[in-house]
Amino acid sequence: MGKSPDSQSSPVQAVQRIALCLQYDGSAFCGWQRQDNAPSVQERLDQAIAELDPHRPVHTVAAGRTDTGVHAAAQVVHFDAAGPIPPQRWAKALNGRLPSTIRVRAAAAVAPDNELYVPTAHPTHSTEGLSGSDVELSHQVPDEHMEHDEKTA
Repeated sequence: MGKSPDSQSSPVQAVQRIALCLQYDGSAFCGWQRQDNAPSVQERLDQAIAELDPHRPVHTVAAGRTDTGVHAAAQVVHFDAAGPIPPQRWAKALNGRLPSTIRVRAAAAVAPDNELYVPTAHPTHSTEGLSGSDVELSHQVPDEHMEHDEKTA
């Protein structure tokens, strides 16, 4: 008896949320967010992710955004991946496909319900003095801290 078509298909990969810490020179971009009329950092990152993980549509989410020509030292972004690449390998894999003006400084798996948060003291459009330690890839902030930041910002 022959095998059913389902038994011959490749195994389904579990979806995992990957957070990235990006550094980029924004001189050649219209900012982070995808635009119809100019190249953006999000567009280039989405293209690179799609090459590596063609199993699902790419939807990157950023903590903040930048304007045209603005650089970022530690912008945090996440996306859901279904491919076989381990979380710790995403930085190297993406850096091999991105222009030299966009670098992935770190990559990590985060909980599927992880919400990105960047303290208001470090907005992404002002990157002076930021280091990789200023933004944690998997930072969960209690509600009372969020309310405090919103009132004092």
